[in-house]
Amino acid sequence: MRKKEPTRYRPFRTPAIWFVAPMGVIFNLGMMLTLEWQNWARLIIWLVIGLVIYFSYGRKHSVMAALLAKEIKIKMHYNCHNPNKGNVVNLNLI
Repeated sequence: MRKKEPTRYRPFRTPAIWFVAPMGVIFNLGMMLTLEWQNWARLIIWLVIGLVIYFSYGRKHSVMAALLAKEIKIKMHYNCHNPNKGNVVNLNLI
């Protein structure tokens, strides 16, 4: 919003941001350090599950991977039908 409407009136400003932000980080780190190991184990388990889902979905639905596969297929087809060029596949993408 700040980039789209830089002159728009914004009535709320965080008071003493120079103090509030670092204190928020310090207090949250303090609370995290007092957690028991069971909570950290749950965090790690759910983090691993989330990362597996995230990367599995990304691998299957990646637009860049589809473009790369298409590029490779085109170059392989070109090289097979032009024997003078050899069977070298150049994967230099811009």
